[in-house]
Amino acid sequence: MFKKIRKGVFLVPAVLILISILASIFFESSFEVAVTNINSLLLSNLSWFISIVGVLMIGFCVYAWFSPLGNVRIGGKDATPILKKWNWRMVTLCSTVAVGILFWSAAEPILHYAYPPSVLNIKPESYESAIFSMSTMFMHWSFTGFAIYCVPALVFALVYHNKKQKLSLGSMISPLFDYKEKPRLESFIDIISLFSLALGISASLGAGVLMLAKGLQITIPNISNPSTLFLPLIVVIMVLSTISSISGVTKGIKILSQINIIFFIVLLSVAFLFGPMAFILNLSTESFGVFIDNFFTRSLFIESIGTEQWPQGWTTFYWSTYFAWAPISAIFLGKIARGYTVKEFIKTNLIVPAMFSIVYVAIIGGSVIFQQINGLDLITIFNEQGYEFMIYALLDTLPAPGILTPIFIFVVFLSFVTAADSNTNVMASLSTKNSNLIDGEAPNGMKIIWCGLIGTLAYIMLSMSGIDGVKMLANIGGFPSAILIFIVSFSLIKLVKEAKENKL
Repeated sequence: MFKKIRKGVFLVPAVLILISILASIFFESSFEVAVTNINSLLLSNLSWFISIVGVLMIGFCVYAWFSPLGNVRIGGKDATPILKKWNWRMVTLCSTVAVGILFWSAAEPILHYAYPPSVLNIKPESYESAIFSMSTMFMHWSFTGFAIYCVPALVFALVYHNKKQKLSLGSMISPLFDYKEKPRLESFIDIISLFSLALGISASLGAGVLMLAKGLQITIPNISNPSTLFLPLIVVIMVLSTISSISGVTKGIKILSQINIIFFIVLLSVAFLFGPMAFILNLSTESFGVFIDNFFTRSLFIESIGTEQWPQGWTTFYWSTYFAWAPISAIFLGKIARGYTVKEFIKTNLIVPAMFSIVYVAIIGGSVIFQQINGLDLITIFNEQGYEFMIYALLDTLPAPGILTPIFIFVVFLSFVTAADSNTNVMASLSTKNSNLIDGEAPNGMKIIWCGLIGTLAYIMLSMSGIDGVKMLANIGGFPSAILIFIVSFSLIKLVKEAKENKL
């Protein structure tokens, strides 16, 4: 295995993470202060950049769809698909939606409903705050986030399959630079992306473990302190992610994605059919209109004068999480897209997951707001027991919560495994020479190393700072990736030009 390692690409991010782990153990207070200061510095000075680049990604997707590039087939005119369309969409959906929507879909609407940003002069727990809450959910969980994934993934798909560039994140900006003369730039991009994704996966893993631990505490009364479950849960999740990653895209990852989608559909169907159906439809319809009407205003809202920093705690956090995952996800999503046109790619990687997420947050978000209005005090539950308990309080209002809760726990568990396995596969591939993502040629030992580093970092930040630590990891990982993806978008413009000239 060691002969295959791209030493600089692997060692730099791995050593940085290892140093962070050791510093947190031996210099806990100083480390936490340093991470908090870095996070605050980034939020104070670069939130505007995150917001602008997020909106631009939607524009680039629209641009690609209506340009001559839209009809270009990824891999060439005679390219055959790696996965059937249904399987392709299921794997893509599970690789991008991940566990975040499960964690935040019940907690976030209530917090926006009860604590809207004061600078907007919205009365808490009012009609206006309910509309604000749901329209904000649609903003955070729909088109912008998936456009952030879609643009770099599309660029990688085209340069890898059509222009025959090698499996490297640096290939995404090959239309702009001559890599035969600048190999260090390619390695630098891989290093930044590996480090960013390690932080992003750790953040998502932390959120998932919080929810799983609380669910198991509810299901198994003998568990008095859910924090004792953090370490064993992280170990189990990362071990299963590694096993699935080793099995490859056409086996383990595909099968897990299909199972995951089935459970998602079951959960949503029960919540909709046995929940406040009319209220959900009315609130989501009205809120979606507000979301569309105020899209640009709200997307670029960064509270430049106020001191509350609501956008930094929510919108910037979400965009940073998407950006942290996007470069590495681009390799996986781009690699499995062979044989489909650019329009089909945008439909599968942007439109389908965005619409799925809109439906999900409409049902879960509408349900929790209805319960809050009609007597279930979720605000008090949040203040006393935390973010992670709120979804379980909602499940208690539905038929057979004793069955639904274990199902939900399994969905959370499976959602993270299906997202992590694809990305650890790519991380291992980038860290080794001449590896092939589909055939799983990256050494298994490399996958184990990355899983171990990610799991350890997630456990440390979760134990030290809880959900605040999760948010800080996402922010710190997202900012360098946002810069890279902004540069990659210019590669997309160059590829559109080549499509016009019939060079793709």
